Amino acid sequence: MKILRRIAAFATCLTMIFPAVTVFAREVLPSPNITPISGRITEITNHGYVIHIMTAHGSIVHFLQTNFTFLLGEHITVGDSVTIFHDASLMTAAVYPPQYEGLLIVNEQDVNIIFGYLQNDIKYYDNIPIYFQNGHDFRELIGQADLYQVLENRLAAIIYDTNNEISKIVIMSEPERPLPGVYVNSIHLPAASWHIIHGTTFVPLRSAVEVLGFGDTIAWDNGTITLSNGSEVIRFSIGSTTAALTHPAILIDSTTFVPISFFYNVFPKATITLVTR
Repeated sequence: MKILRRIAAFATCLTMIFPAVTVFAREVLPSPNITPISGRITEITNHGYVIHIMTAHGSIVHFLQTNFTFLLGEHITVGDSVTIFHDASLMTAAVYPPQYEGLLIVNEQDVNIIFGYLQNDIKYYDNIPIYFQNGHDFRELIGQADLYQVLENRLAAIIYDTNNEISKIVIMSEPERPLPGVYVNSIHLPAASWHIIHGTTFVPLRSAVEVLGFGDTIAWDNGTITLSNGSEVIRFSIGSTTAALTHPAILIDSTTFVPISFFYNVFPKATITLVTR
């Protein structure tokens, strides 16, 4: 496995490591705290959450596999030789064997990886798959927000194939501020989750209602939409208004959007928040 064992000390070193790929010399600030440990998996316990690794020197290391551990490879099993990256700057409990939280598990051959903080000149990422740590498509998570603005200064794993071409980027750091979009009870809605039309914010009806737990109450019949909030039944049509619907519902790409005020009126206990940037 051709994993980079040492993270570059200066951004200019990246052009020496990958002479055919020069864009990252100015686009990535290296992260010295991300450390790889390689070894063979001897055991997987706690329903898959704890991975036991034996290094080439015979040392035992435990890694926690969380919802934010990215697996590069189809799966892992006992006997696999893997490399697991962790943040060495994080404090860990004084236990033996040592225990770390895994950021990235590599179970693929012939890949090169650089960790770094993404910088502003990142137009080369347009056609490259970008994922968040939990495997979700990053572009879907940010919706209509400016990709480059959201990516700037984010810690990422930049993964190269055998031809030194970037195959994917994995965003490793939590955002310093919430991702742009609509949050229903603190849950971020998927892409295209809002539109502002003539000063009114519209959000997708089904996505929001499903988060609130009433998705199975929605029905469409000849242009009439029916749903329940648990205590009453609400009916309205595209283009019409009601007491709860102060602006007409609209269709965008076959998705029904309603003004954000609709949820304040129909689901008064819900928390609906719009983050634009």
